[in-house]
Amino acid sequence: MPHGISACGGAVYYFDDATLMTTTGQKLVTLPATPAGGIACDGGNLYFATLSSGDAGPDGVVYRYHPGDAAPTPVASGVDPGRGVDARGDGVYWISRSEAADAGPVLTFTGDAGSRALVPAVETTTYKSFALLDDADYAISGNSVWGNPRDGGAPFTLPFDATNARALLRANGPLPIAVVTLDAGDGIVITDDASTPIAQTPRVVATASDATHAIFATDGAVYEWAFNGSVTLLSSPYLHITDVTLDATNAYWVTRGAAATPGAVWQAGL
Repeated sequence: MPHGISACGGAVYYFDDATLMTTTGQKLVTLPATPAGGIACDGGNLYFATLSSGDAGPDGVVYRYHPGDAAPTPVASGVDPGRGVDARGDGVYWISRSEAADAGPVLTFTGDAGSRALVPAVETTTYKSFALLDDADYAISGNSVWGNPRDGGAPFTLPFDATNARALLRANGPLPIAVVTLDAGDGIVITDDASTPIAQTPRVVATASDATHAIFATDGAVYEWAFNGSVTLLSSPYLHITDVTLDATNAYWVTRGAAATPGAVWQAGL
């Protein structure tokens, strides 16, 4: 079943069960355990994780994979990754479901010097619950949005009620955008002003964004938001979308299908 997707270096990658694939049909690697959810790209490398079995302590792994290599390289082992991964040039960011001293789930950074916990973070029903911005990294935990300054300052919380927030993503401003549950669907709001949603859609299952666009996927449709315009329907209908990504020219998404209709990878121009 297709899940997880990333546009990276001119190609599009996704998982078919535990096998990393390209949209040209090439099978790259098969992981020894279940993928935790999500694929990230730093421009040249892919990052993903496997779930911990929980049999005898954490045994999950966070991997870096350079397309063309025979196998991925573990960058963090004996860990408990959750659903959510992202990357920039200095390393990979992922959700750790458990930390020492019962600290609870946290957003974790892994780089050349090892791994370190940043701020509290939880998995949500919408991919994904954290976002990397230029000045700080943000994550949802409880009724708060936590920020971790990139200049080494102390973590902080935004003055935003995140009780109903389910996803964060970067846009064209200094603060993340949140997807929040409303009475009839989801609202898309800036995290310093929840009073007036930018738009309202059916329940969102996954998001992606770059410097000019954001993509919101529901179970059966894909919406586009050009930051200089409004949120519009990009494409529909589909059977059970699970993840979405984009590059400079296209949005891409995976569906798990249903019954006699197999899952697939789709694209539409932006």
